Amino acid sequence: MKKLINGKLYNTKNSIAIASWDNGVEITDPGYFEETLFKSKMGTYFIYHKICEGLDIREVTQEAAFEWLQEHGMMAEAKKEFPQMIKDI
Repeated sequence: MKKLINGKLYNTKNSIAIASWDNGVEITDPGYFEETLFKSKMGTYFIYHKICEGLDIREVTQEAAFEWLQEHGMMAEAKKEFPQMIKDI
């Protein structure tokens, strides 16, 4: 999927999928929801949404991408993609 946001063309085919998450509902269920965090060739992050009614892309900051990984329990992916944001205490 491609989407133009603020003059930037986001393309899922030319970007790296970092992690995916879904709500555990069957794909045919009207409540189905899936998200994939991508990183573009230019290093910009975006989230690809897939819901029963359609598809969309939204641009996110590095901080928001890191938060998204944490919210969904993807610590290995967060550590790999954002090692500078993780602090050992």
